[in-house]
Amino acid sequence: MLLKKGAAAGLTPYEIGLMMCRETLHKMSIIEKIVEDTESFVLPGSSESGFIAAASMIMDKYIEDKKKLIDNNN
Repeated sequence: MLLKKGAAAGLTPYEIGLMMCRETLHKMSIIEKIVEDTESFVLPGSSESGFIAAASMIMDKYIEDKKKLIDNNN
């Protein structure tokens, strides 16, 4: 899902890969943050499809933020 959404937003494979990697051992990667945010957003016992839908929405926000950061640095 991250690969498809990132590519659709114009992120390079490298930029998408960076979202999956930790900068340091103690700092969570963006994909870990997405999962954590999704887990805190959905109700316990929610369906898998509900979890995926919530993760998709949260992922869109992180991708948008990443795209803005990249655009501002160029």
